[in-house]
Amino acid sequence: AMAKGLLKNDNSDDDRKVWLDLAQVNTRLHRWKDAEEALNKAGAMTSKKEDRVYLLFLRGALAERQKHLEPAEDFFRQALDVDPSNAMVLNYLGYMMVEDGGPMDEAVQLIQQALVADPDNGSYLDSLGWAYFKQGKVAEARTQLQRAATIARSNSVIQEHLGDVLI
Repeated sequence: AMAKGLLKNDNSDDDRKVWLDLAQVNTRLHRWKDAEEALNKAGAMTSKKEDRVYLLFLRGALAERQKHLEPAEDFFRQALDVDPSNAMVLNYLGYMMVEDGGPMDEAVQLIQQALVADPDNGSYLDSLGWAYFKQGKVAEARTQLQRAATIARSNSVIQEHLGDVLI
């Protein structure tokens, strides 16, 4: 209710941002219908390329969180059609493929592309390390995960992945 109170109801960029924030909050709370409605409201106000990519990213994340993997992949690929070098989308899609048993070679390639754009991103390094671990490339996994753990010391997922590799 407080967040909705920030809406000016004028279809402004500020309103679009509020709807995107509401979608993310509702996704985290597993309020799928509310999240989708918020994305639809934001979508009606989205015209710029980078805003469209982010909207598609959030739609993909919403679908993935609901375990609707095919629609999630479709949204991520649509985002990459608009912006093929978007690191956030490349990493999310690659990591999703790693976690859900998708084609590992393609997953690694997507994550590596994300790292070209943002080579010191601990989450992307974690994704690559985890992909290598799933492929049985323990030494390569350890290298990436140790670097990720150094960069993002407080990220519990990275620390857990590193622990799995070191066992």
